[in-house]
Parts: sequence; C-alpha cells; structure tokens
Amino acid sequence: MASSALLWQHNNSSTYSTPHEHPFATYRGHRHCFGGLPKKNEAFIITIQHKEAEMLQIINRNMVQECKAENGAFGIVLCICFDRDEDQEALDRFTDSHFKFEATPGADSDETLASYFLPLPENSEKAAKITCKLLEKTFLIKSTQHLNFELYEVEE
Repeated sequence: MASSALLWQHNNSSTYSTPHEHPFATYRGHRHCFGGLPKKNEAFIITIQHKEAEMLQIINRNMVQECKAENGAFGIVLCICFDRDEDQEALDRFTDSHFKFEATPGADSDETLASYFLPLPENSEKAAKITCKLLEKTFLIKSTQHLNFELYEVEE
C-alpha cells in the first residue's frame, strides 16, 4: 500500500493529532471491532493496519470533495489507496470486484497512485463486514488475522 503518508493527509493540508487507542484497537475478526465508530460530524481518520502496514482508512465523508454531502450530512467512507508499482495485483483484484463499482475514484489518481472512496453504512457491524470482505478479496487478509486500528482527530 502507499502507506508512507495518510491518504487523506496526501490530499489536504490539515493536521492531525497523535494517534490514540480506539475501543476496537487490535481486535481479531469483525463482529465487534467497529463498535466505536465516531458518529459526530467531525473530522477524524481511523487507520487500519496489518503487520505494521497501513492498509485502509475510514474517514468522515465530508473530508474529501469526491464524497462530500451537499447538505453536510454525516457519513463515513473507506479510503483505499494503491501504489501501482507495489500493489498492482491487489489493484487488479479490486477493479475486478463489485467494490470498484460502488466506489468513487479519487481525484488524485494518476499513473503511480490509484485511490478510491467506498461509502460505508453507519451501522458498525455492516461497515465492519464490508471492510473485512474488502480486506479478504483485495488484499488476501482474512478477518481472523490480527488488525490494528488507530484513531486520529483532525484539526482543520
């Protein structure tokens, strides 16, 4: 993954606080791991890591122009970013899946980076299930494998 910098940070100039443990940090499986998703319409970033590599991010949809609600209503999106040199096989699995058709391409996609924003339901269990399916189908990471989560509060 293109994980040396946060995808959202890559697109914006806001700063974020140091990470702190989230209620679902280091949980195996998906059943309760998203029980603590933020519900307020505030800027946040949740990173999902596997073996110290950042795999995905969950953010407030209003933080990116591609997904921003016209009325500013709260929603969450899954940020998926591929380094075309390092992640071509995962990108191919993603583009061959139904996830691509439900996702919005990122405006910053180019010949080296492909990014997508996948809307998630506000229901934590459903969001977790979709995220785990994407991890399994795209990155070949089973939901029984150990995942770490970090929550960043974004200061605009």
